[in-house]
Amino acid sequence: MGLYRATSEAAEAVYEPGEFERDWTVEQENDALASGLVEIVPQTYRVVGDTRVFETAPGETFEAALRIEQEKALIDGGHIALVDDAKKPKAAAAAEDGDAETSAPKSTRKAKGA
Repeated sequence: MGLYRATSEAAEAVYEPGEFERDWTVEQENDALASGLVEIVPQTYRVVGDTRVFETAPGETFEAALRIEQEKALIDGGHIALVDDAKKPKAAAAAEDGDAETSAPKSTRKAKGA
């Protein structure tokens, strides 16, 4: 699931204010990014393979705003791993802590891909 941020007040009306998660297809992500309404929020990754990734040595971490397809290729290839909770939206973190009624992100209440 990708982590995104609306780029303007108009974009917030279409998506939601602040950071939000979406389970988009590659095409949906490409369309949303091309519209200029959203941007990818950089996340923290750890290099788990034997080679450097984005100038980062094995065992070290780096931040990057990776598109779905690039992130999937690097994770599936055993090169990187997402560092848990590094950039999770505050509302989603609170929801996992048991306060889901008051802090669940709007994205969990919308239809998938909306």
